[in-house]
Amino acid sequence: MVGVKEGIAELSRLIAMGEWKAAAQRAERIRDSYIMKQKLTPGELEGLDRALSADFVEKDSQFRRHAGGLAHATLEHNYELEVFYISEMMEGCGTCHARYATYVLKGYKSAERTLAAH
Repeated sequence: MVGVKEGIAELSRLIAMGEWKAAAQRAERIRDSYIMKQKLTPGELEGLDRALSADFVEKDSQFRRHAGGLAHATLEHNYELEVFYISEMMEGCGTCHARYATYVLKGYKSAERTLAAH
């Protein structure tokens, strides 16, 4: 997750500076990463795959699709679409963290109640 966090921050800077190729490469690296596979043994990974909810898997897949869209928009120099995709990625981060990471990201504890109401 640290790599994704750093990647999102770097993407914001690269997009604002018009560094299209570097931004596309960073978005592609995020797209190609599967957050939950980092630093896991094969046994841990197998257990994780059984434990993940369908909602979590879909959110991760959607996040990576948005990163791919961002890479494409960046290569096209389409600033409006870049902003759209990075916004969608950030929304995905927040929604997932509020649902699945409140025990680590304490700031999302209050968001948990808001999501339960929806």
